Amino acid sequence: MPHEGRRRTEGALSPDPTAENRLRLRSQVIADKPVTVRREGIGRTIGRLAAEDLGRLNAALAFVMGLAD
Repeated sequence: MPHEGRRRTEGALSPDPTAENRLRLRSQVIADKPVTVRREGIGRTIGRLAAEDLGRLNAALAFVMGLAD
C-alpha cells in the first residue's frame, strides 16, 4: 500500500510537499522515459526525495532499463 501523501502510478512518483523534501508544490518524477540532460540544462535544486522515494525511483529505473532482478 502506498505511503500516505505519496501518490504512485507505475513508473512515477508524486511526492506531496513537506518541510523535509522542501517542495512547494506536488511534483512528479517519471522513470519510464529516462533522457540525458546536459549539466548546463539543469537548474537549481527544488527539493529532495526521501530515502523511501529514492529507493522506489531506483527500482523503477532499474526495471525500465532492464537491470531489475
